Amino acid sequence: MAYVKVAMEAQTDIDLIGTYASLPATGVPIGSTYYAYDTGETYITYDGTNWVNFTKPGEPVIKVSLVDEATYSLPDESSGFAVAKLGGSNNYRAVFHWDEDGAVVMLDSGGPAYVKDTDTDGYLCIYTSTKQVIIKNHTGSDGTLKLLRMV
Repeated sequence: MAYVKVAMEAQTDIDLIGTYASLPATGVPIGSTYYAYDTGETYITYDGTNWVNFTKPGEPVIKVSLVDEATYSLPDESSGFAVAKLGGSNNYRAVFHWDEDGAVVMLDSGGPAYVKDTDTDGYLCIYTSTKQVIIKNHTGSDGTLKLLRMV
């Protein structure tokens, strides 16, 4: 086997380890991470096929407690990619990227009944204000935001 699956919490939370030359070509969930032990680099897939170098912002996953109506602003970046999940339900989740114009593009989410790219009551909201990405808990309940970010 060229690589080893080292953890599996859910269908979308797979971590792999192996050599750089063994990066899986296809068939892994969006947001999967891969540690190449021969180079010491960590990679993330944004579409299940292509891998990019992932720089950890202190920890692999940022965890922030968000009461209802609270926001978390991503550091001012010109563009990037992120995976976000709020609370214990897989419904309030999103895979998204943003560009230098400040536009948020949802690649995958819990669906239109749970996630919006505008500030809308009743949803996990991911939007931009003056080109800064803002994640807002507008769900009506408190929760912990888990965020995996790549710039």
